[in-house]
Amino acid sequence: MNTQRETKEFTTSGGNVIVYKTYLTGREATEIEKVYLKDAKVNLIGQDVKIDGVSPTIEYEAREKMLEMFLVSLNGNTENVKDLVLDLPDVEYQEITTFINELSAKKKEK
Repeated sequence: MNTQRETKEFTTSGGNVIVYKTYLTGREATEIEKVYLKDAKVNLIGQDVKIDGVSPTIEYEAREKMLEMFLVSLNGNTENVKDLVLDLPDVEYQEITTFINELSAKKKEK
């Protein structure tokens, strides 16, 4: 199996450069979905499924998982990339997470 995937670069307003994967594998996308569903309470009402009891911190956990799955490097560093991004100034962190969220949403639309 070929593990090489297309990557691209994104530069923040502060000049930090991330390299990111242009798509996720099914396995990676499933890891993000698991974050959303891990604490959910599912109720079957007739033929309708209702999800209750989602943690208010779920968005933060999912955002961090997306960073783990999409990001390859920050300024050439490939170790602990998620943590490096979390340590950036908030404005740059927000730029990166917004970009990754948009990238993820575009993939879902296809």
